[in-house]
Amino acid sequence: GGWLEGCGIRSYENIRADIEEALANSNVSAILLDIDSGGGECAGLFDLADWLIEAGKQKPIYAFSHDAAFSAAYAIASCARKLYVAQAGGVGSIGVVAVHYDCSGANQKAGIVVTPIYAGDKKVDGWPHAPLSDSAKQDFQREINSTYDLFVGLVSRNRGLSEDEVRATQAGCFTAKDAVANKLADQIAGFDQVINEIFSDLESGNQSSGLSAL
Repeated sequence: GGWLEGCGIRSYENIRADIEEALANSNVSAILLDIDSGGGECAGLFDLADWLIEAGKQKPIYAFSHDAAFSAAYAIASCARKLYVAQAGGVGSIGVVAVHYDCSGANQKAGIVVTPIYAGDKKVDGWPHAPLSDSAKQDFQREINSTYDLFVGLVSRNRGLSEDEVRATQAGCFTAKDAVANKLADQIAGFDQVINEIFSDLESGNQSSGLSAL
């Protein structure tokens, strides 16, 4: 993900590395994920989510949807101890999408003939130089459904919702008020308020354990 960083895109590996650095820093008492993202790739997402749950047992992890925490970004946000959303922010899009591009018509108009030479009946399933076959579409749909089940299960576990409740969102994007009403977020708050809330949580925890507040 190195070159992607310059485009403002964060890789799952770098997100984990940043959190690991915070976990190892004795001056850090809590971690806040400040999120503004429309989503990301499935590959690596669920491994990161499982790791975040374990990391949250070492130090409390909070999340804040500064503007958007949708799709894969929401999967990450849902792992937090508490999820805040700004007044104009949003969360959700609990769904999965894949796209097939059929360039065969454009190739024909351009006088281009693409001939695959391959072994294995499914080797060129989904390639862009031919219409998507029914069998290939069925295979891809099964893969999408399997990933969707993982996503639904993740949010159900993290947010304390039933899987039916998560599926009922139909991958919709929710404004702050509706997000809290549907239990997809915990509280509407601005960034400064979020910081103050985290300090209050830390102070309460330290007092209950007999430690001085940081």
